[in-house]
Amino acid sequence: MSIDLTAREVPTKGPHHGVVADVVQEMQADKRKRKFRTLKLVGELEALNSSGKRFIALATWNLDDDRGNRRLIEDLKTWRNVTELPHLDQFDPEAEFLHKPFVSEVTFHTEERRKVIRLKGFRPDPEGKVKVSDGFVRAKDKPVAPLTGEKPVAA
Repeated sequence: MSIDLTAREVPTKGPHHGVVADVVQEMQADKRKRKFRTLKLVGELEALNSSGKRFIALATWNLDDDRGNRRLIEDLKTWRNVTELPHLDQFDPEAEFLHKPFVSEVTFHTEERRKVIRLKGFRPDPEGKVKVSDGFVRAKDKPVAPLTGEKPVAA
């Protein structure tokens, strides 16, 4: 029997270098079973846990909520280093973020009894040294679960 005790580890406080390994648009449900669209960035941090694996950090926005859209726009301003944004009717999150290196502060939350690392104030990394690790599999490329026929949710 083996138990993974690294699942509850978190990186040190302070800025971290990383790379956006996945961009996921999906439907989620709240506690009342109401569905809403989300955009999720999955970042691999350069920092490693005690088993030598990279920490995974997330940035998530509710696209069906005014507050979520305002947060996304503010994060885009930081990302692009601008004060005003052009029209966003043709915004392509994969072209904007996928495989791009970043620097970000991280915060830690417990969601559904799991430790989640969140990106805060991420911006492009001018050095751009971090690349997606060889073993990372994007959510859209994960195998289909045999019993439900649905793809598993990305980390």
